[in-house]
Amino acid sequence: MNKIVIILKNILKNLKNKYFYEIKMFSYFLILMSLPYCSWAGSFYIAPTKGELSEDSKYIVFEVKNTSENISSFQVQAMSWEIQNGEDVVKPTRDIIATPVIVSIKPNVKQIIRVGLNRKPDKEEELFYKLLVSEIPNLKREKIKGTQITVEFSIPIILKATEKTKTNISLKSKILSDSTINLEIENEGKKHEIIHSIIFNYVDDQRNEILKKYIYLRPKEKYLVNLPMNNLLNNKSVIKIILETENGNIEADADFFRQ
Repeated sequence: MNKIVIILKNILKNLKNKYFYEIKMFSYFLILMSLPYCSWAGSFYIAPTKGELSEDSKYIVFEVKNTSENISSFQVQAMSWEIQNGEDVVKPTRDIIATPVIVSIKPNVKQIIRVGLNRKPDKEEELFYKLLVSEIPNLKREKIKGTQITVEFSIPIILKATEKTKTNISLKSKILSDSTINLEIENEGKKHEIIHSIIFNYVDDQRNEILKKYIYLRPKEKYLVNLPMNNLLNNKSVIKIILETENGNIEADADFFRQ
């Protein structure tokens, strides 16, 4: 948890110094997918920090370790993770099964949690889930020491489609005012897409500006950002926007003219 807070603070600090200054939607998945193999929260860690299921790989093993001085109990839940009307919807599911559902971990001891597939993968569409591992408050300890802060791990899990599916990324841009341009990147396909960088190509003077980003887009997910126009438009340039993804480059013309 401390690591995630630090990452967010650094991102916000860097955004002030660059022209990506306002993010409308920032997926938690983006953060989790970019974290290292092991994630810490307080006196506990879990590994790995993400999971992948498929027709050929039907279970995942996670490891939780208690590095505190007290016995701690956790509730383990398997949740579906969908996007409905642009909003994240998380609810209990039987598509994947997590065991055990309640664990008590002694100090400096590791606990294994297994997640197994309980449905057939979709032929074309990737499906997304979360494994929630939530610390159960210790009422006796709370009475002795006052308020108790508990931790929760939220681990993303992908169920891959049985067939290779092409991605379908749309790129839309519009001028919001004399000083702001809005850029919308949407995944209209049925599988995730990873964007590594956004390139702004100034056709008139053959100049490029490159933003190194890590954007993880699930199907139906959007990434919205506002851009200061004066950083992009000089001498009525025509701009070509290029997305560098793990599946190749995606190009779109953006005819922005300063009037």
